Amino acid sequence: MDSKNKTYGYILLENIGREVDVLACPFGRLSMDALCMGLAADVVRTANYFKEALAAWRQCLPLGETFDVNYSLWGEKIWSWLRQVAACFQDKGVKVNVYAYDVALLSPFKACLDMEGDNRLERLAGVSNGRVSMILVCALRELNETLMAISEFLAEPTEKLITRSFARWMEFYAQEYKDTMEHKYELWKLQYTPRVLRRRVKERMAREKKAFRSLFVDDDEFDQVFDAERDAVDEDGLSRFLFTHSDRFGSSSLRQPMPFMCPDLRRVFDFMALWRWLSADLTPETARRKEDAAAGQADAQEKAVMAYVEKVCHLASDIWKPRHHDLWRKIYKAFRKEICRAGSHEKFKDFSKKTVCCILGHLKQRGVYEDVDNTAFTRQLEDCNNGLRKYINNGLVELEESLRVNVKRVLDLELAAVAR
Repeated sequence: MDSKNKTYGYILLENIGREVDVLACPFGRLSMDALCMGLAADVVRTANYFKEALAAWRQCLPLGETFDVNYSLWGEKIWSWLRQVAACFQDKGVKVNVYAYDVALLSPFKACLDMEGDNRLERLAGVSNGRVSMILVCALRELNETLMAISEFLAEPTEKLITRSFARWMEFYAQEYKDTMEHKYELWKLQYTPRVLRRRVKERMAREKKAFRSLFVDDDEFDQVFDAERDAVDEDGLSRFLFTHSDRFGSSSLRQPMPFMCPDLRRVFDFMALWRWLSADLTPETARRKEDAAAGQADAQEKAVMAYVEKVCHLASDIWKPRHHDLWRKIYKAFRKEICRAGSHEKFKDFSKKTVCCILGHLKQRGVYEDVDNTAFTRQLEDCNNGLRKYINNGLVELEESLRVNVKRVLDLELAAVAR
């Protein structure tokens, strides 16, 4: 592999392998101990790098950040390194147990490697010669466990994490790249009069779709990410494809201090943005106004619902207070149609307070909100005690059966995820 195309994680692991190979050279015991101490320090720093990466990825899945690292394969390589270390020390008359792992032995060594002084050898002077081999073994074992944890995590992404991660990547694209793409598109449009533009838009849509199609192996893959019936990108399908094929679009990262998108990944996000603009310019003005009006109404309804439930945010339990807004955004997204459609017997028509209060009541029963009196809870929502208290009290049983089952299923998943 060309060194220019290697990711930082791959280079770190490759360098560890080179250092292990050096141990096989015929050194004296003093030289080998010194080499092992330096190698152990590098292994600890590498493990810390991957631990930090895993912590970041648990919040937002990566897209090719270490696309060239097969974590399971590198885990097997680490065991071969352990056997190499044992063989080197055996030649010096020292028996090494590669299956031993002593936290009490490794922790003081790791404490010496603070970033301000890891170049000062005197910090390591207190390590006895007999412990050098085991410190290296423990460091390699810890690196192996870290890589295995990453392998297991990336092999089983959850739907919830995929949705959240895709939103984060979309936000980053909007912040860093979208304006540039939009400026280029506006300059392109400027060439054509309204009479000509419609034809040019159709021609460009055909070209852009063909170029986007080339990013995928076959029609089955393309069908996952592009809805031919609606002639639009299937963002849900695309998000699932991206995070289950993250090695296909180069190496990108959202981690500070220098987050970036590689060119291949930008092509995907550029196409999504460009397709929306092209589709909008192809839509007749009257239809577009209707679409904009419908979108504006939907936004207003969402804001009204979120403002309503925010009235009881302060009553959420400690674990749910910071998650309250996100929880209700997900509830609204999952059941927008039902929440926005007020029943014929409901006096308030902006949205269905009955449906919202039934969900609030269920969440209250499940411990999302503090155990306050239902009358007081209703007063927080309505500024008075009225008939909505019944729905707070009874929860989901007041909803139609199929809706009740669907709402309960979705809420159970969200509550269980936080409970873990």
